[in-house]
Amino acid sequence: MIASLVTKRLLLTTFIALHTLPGLAQVVSDPLAASREALTKWIETQKIISQEQANAKTARLALEGRIALVEAELAEFSGKVSKSSGDIEAEDKRKENLTKELESAKVAPQVLTDGIAQLEEKVKALKHVLPGPVVEKTKALYQRVPENPETTKVSMAERYQNILGILNETDKANNDLMLTTEVRDLPGTKPTECETLYVGLAQAYFVNADRDFAGVGHPVNGEWQWTRRDDLAASIASVFSIMANKGKPKFVHLPATID
Repeated sequence: MIASLVTKRLLLTTFIALHTLPGLAQVVSDPLAASREALTKWIETQKIISQEQANAKTARLALEGRIALVEAELAEFSGKVSKSSGDIEAEDKRKENLTKELESAKVAPQVLTDGIAQLEEKVKALKHVLPGPVVEKTKALYQRVPENPETTKVSMAERYQNILGILNETDKANNDLMLTTEVRDLPGTKPTECETLYVGLAQAYFVNADRDFAGVGHPVNGEWQWTRRDDLAASIASVFSIMANKGKPKFVHLPATID
């Protein structure tokens, strides 16, 4: 459309110029000269039209390229906006989770503080039913358990480590057979050194070296209760002999009491 307008404008200008040139009468009177002049003007006009068309095409291509570039930039910006929105949502969710964790963390120390004293009291009571070997293993840990939780300077972490250490040794003992030597002092008898077998933390058997003093034991109200049973001396001694690899394995019947 632009080229058409330019062509019409140039033709009109050429026509006016031909009719206003000096010596028009001479030109008109010479048809050949007039035709040559008109042809020359037409060729110049065509050159101008071609140049204008080329310039218009170049301008159009440049404009299309610019439009494509702007569209690409807009698409990239839209992608960044979408990503930023997603990042903001993720960050908000993370912030919400951190806030919840912080609230839990504020409550946790108080829960731990309230519970540690009770655990320490229970662990102290547990000491009365621990076999001698276990008491010896946990002696250092028990010494670090504070006597007064209100005034202790022992850190919370260390107090829990002490409890976990004691409970770990206790759990091992509860799933094991422990043979040890202890002095048994029963009412009506003199203190006697005996071999004692602890079956976990629920049952125990003892017998002296002469095999004439024997008995059984089990925890009652948080303490070991020992009962003399000399009639079991041979059977208990047989168990000890088997455990020491001095006798052949066999079934040995012994009484058990669990409260």
